[in-house]
Amino acid sequence: MEEVKAFLDSLPHSAWNNPGERDKALAELDAEKQDRVTKTFERMFGGINSSAYIEKLLAATKYIREENTSTKGQGVVSIGFCMGGALSELLACRDEQLNGAVIFYGNAPTDEELQNIHCPVYGFYGDQDKRITDNVPAFAEQMKQNGKNFDYQIYPQTGHAFFNDTRASYNVVAARDAFQRVLRFFYDILNH
Repeated sequence: MEEVKAFLDSLPHSAWNNPGERDKALAELDAEKQDRVTKTFERMFGGINSSAYIEKLLAATKYIREENTSTKGQGVVSIGFCMGGALSELLACRDEQLNGAVIFYGNAPTDEELQNIHCPVYGFYGDQDKRITDNVPAFAEQMKQNGKNFDYQIYPQTGHAFFNDTRASYNVVAARDAFQRVLRFFYDILNH
């Protein structure tokens, strides 16, 4: 995973979601490293199988809400980044008692899945993360048409993983702004 991270950080952001540009850069690696990076990349970014995760997430929110002595009876919110952002959104689709969900640069759920959202959702995106961010206006419109509460922020000159301070894509201004917005969002949801 560290090799994939280092490889991605060595590329211009446009190559992250451009297979042709990425393959050209991969071809410059020695054969053994190229094989490791390719296989790990496919494993990491080959899409998520939500059914492999959602039951565990539902069990976790149930435990937090109903069984853990220090959190029992309190509201539960979710937050996720990249794949975790998509999972946070899917949790909002599947957990009717979830109080709120935050997505950081994660794919939106299907139109069918978003019908089941019962909580406010807040999304954070970078304008240079075209593969995901270009779909946000349509997602926002679908949420609005279905009477769902969705707010989002798209940061200019910002790419994918802008919140991760260990990545070359880290954007301190966007990350700090998003952080205070998330804290306010969760505070408002859990304290009203």
